[in-house]
Amino acid sequence: MTTYLGQSVSFVAPNLSNPYSVRNHFDIQRQLPWDTVLESGYAGNHAVHLAVNHNLNFIPNRYLSRLGTRDQATTNSLTANLPNPFTGLLTGTTLNRSTITASQLVAAYPQFTGVTPQS
Repeated sequence: MTTYLGQSVSFVAPNLSNPYSVRNHFDIQRQLPWDTVLESGYAGNHAVHLAVNHNLNFIPNRYLSRLGTRDQATTNSLTANLPNPFTGLLTGTTLNRSTITASQLVAAYPQFTGVTPQS
């Protein structure tokens, strides 16, 4: 099946959980001498199962730099143009050119430009 090859795809993630949020609010007031009031309060919010979309077509860690600064050698290797194995197979898409970047070829799903579950 070649539907959506060379394009970005998204799909509804299976087994979605219902998102919810719990709010807490707590205040204490005490009257002190000399017409003074002391008040202390807490407000909190806890959210669970919020919708987050993330691209599954990532570059695996073994191809990324571990340096804390810019690693030009890694950048150069990932942006290098290589012969495209998809040439002629994905007509009408950006992946049909004669060359392709190394980062696209080492991605988890190189035949797609993006794979995103909608949650």
